[in-house]
Amino acid sequence: MTSRLRAELSDAWLLLLSAAVGGLAWSLTEDVLPTAAAVSAGVGVGVLFCGVTVAIRLIGGTEEPAVRSPELAHLDDLLVRCRSAVTVLRAESKRDPQYAKPAALAESVVRLAERIGRRLAVIERKVDAVDVAALGGERERLAPLADDDPAAADRLRKVEARLAKPLEYQALRDLHLDTMEFITKTLTRVTAGVGRFPGGDPDALAAALGSARAALHDARDATGDLLSGLADR
Repeated sequence: MTSRLRAELSDAWLLLLSAAVGGLAWSLTEDVLPTAAAVSAGVGVGVLFCGVTVAIRLIGGTEEPAVRSPELAHLDDLLVRCRSAVTVLRAESKRDPQYAKPAALAESVVRLAERIGRRLAVIERKVDAVDVAALGGERERLAPLADDDPAAADRLRKVEARLAKPLEYQALRDLHLDTMEFITKTLTRVTAGVGRFPGGDPDALAAALGSARAALHDARDATGDLLSGLADR
């Protein structure tokens, strides 16, 4: 636990976002509180944000499968960064209403991405359980019979379909990772400059998130189809 806590507290993105949240809290209170009090409030909010995020990661980690592929572990990291960025964007939208639409879109995008991530974890476990060697042997046995035996031909199609599932999963997972990389870079680039939002035009941000959400809808449908295919033996 100590090593995990040390690793979480050394996460550069978490520290950056905690500082951004603290800075936002300071900017919102500096007009109503003395300077020292506003600074203290900003530091306190930043520390609280960091502590809560670390606690969620540590507690949530106990519910994860014992073994996850590096790709899904990276996806988990991207989702954590997206959630943190959404928190900053939501707070900024209260100060500047023009960011209300991008903030709402960002929240829906992250929720959808979390759902897809859970599906991918289930699919990964099912794919890992596919006995490729046994299915390959069955394919070799059925191939000579398929031309004359409809039952053998039907079974051969099912065997070949199951053998293709690991490759389908890898392609779908990698495509989803590319989408999540884009979403994460978009959100963190915008929220890194709280109060200035360099390159963070609200309409452009909303358009980018809308395109990302459309891609995630396709991924959601594809993961559903793949799960159904894995259930067909």
